[in-house]
Amino acid sequence: AKDPTSFDKQFSNSLVLRFVFAAITTLVMIGLAQLANDKIAASQVLTILSLSIVSGSLNQLISSAFLAFEKIKFLSFVSIIFSLIKIGLGYLLLSQHRGLVSIAVLLVICDYLTLSTNYILVRRFLPKFHFTIDITFCWKLVKLAFPLFGVGLVAMLDSRTEIIIISLFLGDTSVGY
Repeated sequence: AKDPTSFDKQFSNSLVLRFVFAAITTLVMIGLAQLANDKIAASQVLTILSLSIVSGSLNQLISSAFLAFEKIKFLSFVSIIFSLIKIGLGYLLLSQHRGLVSIAVLLVICDYLTLSTNYILVRRFLPKFHFTIDITFCWKLVKLAFPLFGVGLVAMLDSRTEIIIISLFLGDTSVGY
């Protein structure tokens, strides 16, 4: 992806693939969150946080592009600014006794604002690209990434499964909801 001549094809097709798979994952997670209907707060938080899967996936791709072109200072500035915003507004929400749902909304909004800012920086500081979708190339990428997709899915499910399982048995308060 460091080659400016192939960046156009790789980046635009990867954006499309990440968006599609992240959207599917988001829908699955929202469906799973609805299964916890007896735990309304947990279900709401999971549903809201699931909405940031798309922005998180696209932000990772953008970060990889900046790393490939060795222009990570832009990512650092964006990360610091939005981290400070999350901390400041998170503290404000907590001091006003807002619940986890409001914190989840804040995190999702900040993730999409980060994505928007990163996309503007991509357009300004990385090689120009046009959305050229090549189905054959996309299929090659999917075949190459399929084993990693399985590993990533297992890692994602393993990362916080204990919280979901414990909340089903002991209630939201026991796990911090």
